[in-house]
This record gives sequence, structure tokens and C-alpha cells, in this order.
Amino acid sequence: MIQIDIDADLMLVDDEDRYIGHLPADPSRLHVGGIAIAGRPGGYTWALVEEITDTAVYFRAIEADEARKYGRLELAAS
Repeated sequence: MIQIDIDADLMLVDDEDRYIGHLPADPSRLHVGGIAIAGRPGGYTWALVEEITDTAVYFRAIEADEARKYGRLELAAS
């Protein structure tokens, strides 16, 4: 099983077509411009974090090639 960094319904987007996820209990690993894994175990994506608020994380889905450019391509096991 993969480690999901951002719990998100990948059908939920804002007016700017960014996905919206729940802010994790420990958001210390997330930062704007960082790469994370978002979604749920049955469906997930690489995510480029664009904004972090007190309750939510806004991100864009990216392909594995782009995640590799940022130096993150491994899927951590939980």
C-alpha cells in the first residue's frame, strides 16, 4: 500500500481547477512547490502543492516525469 500525503477526493476542484485536499495532522512534510502523493488508496496522483491553508491543501495533478524533475518518484510504503 502507498503512503498518501494528502487525503483528497480527486473529483473536487476549486474555481482555478486545482484539487483540494485535507490538511494532514502533521503538515510539516508539505510546502508550496513541493511534490506529494494525493488521493486515496484506490486512486491517487502525484501532486504539485500550490497553496496551504489552515484546513486545506490546493494542488495540481502532475505526471511521474514531472515528479521526477522535482526529485520525488518513490512511493513510500506505509
